[in-house]
Amino acid sequence: MRQPIAVEVTSFDLSKAEPQIDAAVRAFAEYVEQVPRSKSTRSKYGLLGPAGKAITEVKSGRYHRDSLIGYTLRTQENARAGQYVADLRLDAVSALEKAVDQILGVLKAAPEPYHSTILDRLDYGLFYRLRRAQLESKEAARQIWIRFLEEKYASAKAISGAWSRSITDLQALPLPTKQPPKGQRRSEAEQADIEGFYISRTAAINEEE
Repeated sequence: MRQPIAVEVTSFDLSKAEPQIDAAVRAFAEYVEQVPRSKSTRSKYGLLGPAGKAITEVKSGRYHRDSLIGYTLRTQENARAGQYVADLRLDAVSALEKAVDQILGVLKAAPEPYHSTILDRLDYGLFYRLRRAQLESKEAARQIWIRFLEEKYASAKAISGAWSRSITDLQALPLPTKQPPKGQRRSEAEQADIEGFYISRTAAINEEE
């Protein structure tokens, strides 16, 4: 029978690393904000964009700073149409450098057995932060849609008459897609209102820029 091998694990208080992990989450979120997605997504790594690729590489053992940054930027440049904006900007590079420095600093200070837990906290902490921001943005757009209808129609009853379907509570209306979901039909008036709303949204965004 083999003698058991004693492995000494250095004591480490993970709670003391929380501020540094949170700082890394914020830094990666800042980078993702500099790399806008071409369209909304529900997938985890679609939401994280190239930051998700960077975290996956760190999990696989790529700890060299410049190599990790270069890999992530190249992933961004190689994005296929419809994923996220491929053009590199200096602000995005600077944000990524800060993010990578943050997480590598946390890992350097922690014993290796804790690395997996730290990276999971980074991974899902970033996902939570970005998903919440996405939901807040969608809700803000929904409220603008409701105000758009309130300004055009006197009441929910008036909308019902125009759209040829029952609308009882404006506040319960979801944010519509530009085109009706497969299998659903819209009246010409409802589709025209939706298209008008999105045209006004685009004009407002262009004016702000």
